[in-house]
Amino acid sequence: MHAPSETRKILITAGALYLLIILTGLTGELVLRAPLVAADPGSLIDGTARLRASIMADAVMIAADVALAILLFVLLAPVGRVLAALAAAFRLIQAAILGAGLTTLAAALLWIDAGEVSFAGTALDLHAIGYDLGLIFFGINSVLTGTLLVRHTAFPTWVGTLLIAAGGVYLTGSSLRIAAPEVFALFQPAYLIAIVAETAFAVTLLLRGFGLGRQSRADASGWSGA
Repeated sequence: MHAPSETRKILITAGALYLLIILTGLTGELVLRAPLVAADPGSLIDGTARLRASIMADAVMIAADVALAILLFVLLAPVGRVLAALAAAFRLIQAAILGAGLTTLAAALLWIDAGEVSFAGTALDLHAIGYDLGLIFFGINSVLTGTLLVRHTAFPTWVGTLLIAAGGVYLTGSSLRIAAPEVFALFQPAYLIAIVAETAFAVTLLLRGFGLGRQSRADASGWSGA
């Protein structure tokens, strides 16, 4: 059982970590890496700085994700300890897969340095597939976390519902990327739902944390079991 002041710190830290994950994840995947994947392999030689930056962004994201998995377990276990443990486990599995994928990006750098840009392009494609495999586990995590949020009286039901929908987007998108890649491009706009849902959850964590700091100890005691 944690004191409200400690719960406040956990909420604020979790919210800040989630925003960091969103920022570094979108930057690494969409801003830095996506143009390289779509580029002609011959142009990869000029993209090594972007590729190195994307590796660093992903490393920060993965480290933050591991910490967030533990913090969310602490916050959500009181409303479902088994579900919270499963959610944390699936998030950690995703982090492990994405962490292993960084070696594929490092291999792409080695191929570029060796002048084998076609192999580097293949390595980037393999990383993209591995990334989507990781998102399958993250999709399961999102559904479980959303379910816990719906049950938790300290969070708005709509945030949990949005997160469940985001989980469905991740599961569907990753499945299409692997099983029906020709349809995947048509589905990509749905990922906006996931971005909105995760941002809303991150902001809600911060607001709950700062709001808890303004409450009296008696009013905040509802969090003491977290």
